Amino acid sequence: MADILRDQGYPARLQLLGLLHDAHEAYLGDIVTPVAELLGRERLAELKRGLDGAIYLALGVARVNDYERDLVKMADEIALVTEVAPAWRAR
Repeated sequence: MADILRDQGYPARLQLLGLLHDAHEAYLGDIVTPVAELLGRERLAELKRGLDGAIYLALGVARVNDYERDLVKMADEIALVTEVAPAWRAR
């Protein structure tokens, strides 16, 4: 994530946000879609936001604004396509 954002010319703060974008998974794990559906997506999103906020506060990182969130999401989607494409071609 940080490399993708760096390669696109974004500053160090955005690269750090890219590294931290799934920091909540250190506490929640990577919750699979069926479980997320059972828990309720909005409730889960609220829990993730709360954990991310606590992590950012502990690290002294200012909260993410909507513009930064959109850029990190874009980088995450690029990473997903980049990771899936070689596996798909190998079939």
